[in-house]
Amino acid sequence: MKYLRKWQAGNTEVPSESCGSSKRSQPDTPADGGENSRPDGIKKAKKKRKQAASSSVNMDAFTNAISKMNVGTFNRELLGTQMLEYQREREAAKAKQKEDDRQWQLFMFLLNKPHLEEDKKVMLANLKETFNYMFKYLRIMYLNDQF
Repeated sequence: MKYLRKWQAGNTEVPSESCGSSKRSQPDTPADGGENSRPDGIKKAKKKRKQAASSSVNMDAFTNAISKMNVGTFNRELLGTQMLEYQREREAAKAKQKEDDRQWQLFMFLLNKPHLEEDKKVMLANLKETFNYMFKYLRIMYLNDQF
């Protein structure tokens, strides 16, 4: 190890006077990376590499990434709008189904009543027209013996 540059003594001169600690830095020693200074340690070398990599960031790549994020935001907004529209359609379909069920119950109630007043007869006739498609389907099924 004595032949490696890192472990070679930087200043082989020993001060003749002992006026203070030898650990303190001497103002006459080169600290700017001269020939006798120690090489960079692992942490310092990594820090230099990271700084070099971060300073060479391509601005085109950065702007492309930002534009992709903006497109993603637009797509999310479009998707959110489509989801809201789908929920509205679904709610409308549920409301229509609920109304159809209510009308069917009213129709069955009026159909099972033996005596109807004039206004109830008109209501029953209107409900028959509303559910006419269902009766046609049931008649076809009955005639084809598919019940």
